[in-house]
Amino acid sequence: MKKVFKRILFLQLPRLENSNSDEEENIPLAGFYLADSLKHADMGYDYAFRFLNPDEESLDDAHILDLIAAWEPDAVCATLYLWNVERSLSILKRLKIRCPDTGIICGGPETAADHPFLFKEPIADAVVVGEGERLLPGMLSCLQKGERPDYRQVAWK
Repeated sequence: MKKVFKRILFLQLPRLENSNSDEEENIPLAGFYLADSLKHADMGYDYAFRFLNPDEESLDDAHILDLIAAWEPDAVCATLYLWNVERSLSILKRLKIRCPDTGIICGGPETAADHPFLFKEPIADAVVVGEGERLLPGMLSCLQKGERPDYRQVAWK
C-alpha cells in the first residue's frame, strides 16, 4: 500500500534577529507558491498545509521539533537560505530520526550541487535546485510510490 502525503508542512525558519524590537518578518513566499501548486495539481487529494506562525518560529530548536512531530506531517518542504540552512538541516536531521516516515524535500537559494555541506548527510529525500513549483506535485507522487524519476534539477536520496 502506498503512503499518501496529505499533511504538508512548509518550513522556513527566520533569520536570527539581533534587535529588541517586535518588528520581525519571515514571509514564506516559496511555501505559499508551493502550496498553491499543489492546490492546482489534479492529484485527487485534500491537502492539509501548515506553516509555522511567528510565535512558533521564535521557539528554540527542541520545541520546534516537538511542534513539527506533534503535527505528524507526511512531508516537510523546507526553504533553505543562507541564514537558516544549518539550523534547518539540524532540525530536519533530528526529525528524520524521530519520524523516519516523514518525507523531507529541501529547496531554496542554498540548494546547489556544489553546496559545502548540504549533501554530507542523507537528511533530505529530495533536494530541488531552482524553481520547484512545477515539480513538487510529481515529486510527492514519486515519494509516495517509492520512485525516483529523472528530474534534471532534483537530487534524490
